Amino acid sequence: MSAQETDSKVNNLGTTPAAPNAVAPLTGPSLALRQALSAACRQDETEFTKYLTTRNAETFATLTAGARVAGEPLEPGDLVR
Repeated sequence: MSAQETDSKVNNLGTTPAAPNAVAPLTGPSLALRQALSAACRQDETEFTKYLTTRNAETFATLTAGARVAGEPLEPGDLVR
C-alpha cells in the first residue's frame, strides 16, 4: 500500500488522519508562551508584560531601562527600589 493510499484511508475512529507533517494550531499556554517570547524578542515591553504574573510584572517594572533589554546581564544596581 502506498503512502498516499494510507493517508487517504479513514482510521478506526471514523476520521481521516492528519498529514504527518501537520502542525496543530497553538492554543492556551503554548500560544501564550509563543506570544510572550515573540514580544520579548521584539523588545515590546507593553505586549510582554501582558503575559507576566502580577509579581513578575511588579519586579519587571522596577528594572532599569538597560536591564529590560534582552541579552544584557543584570547588574546589582539594575533594580530600582
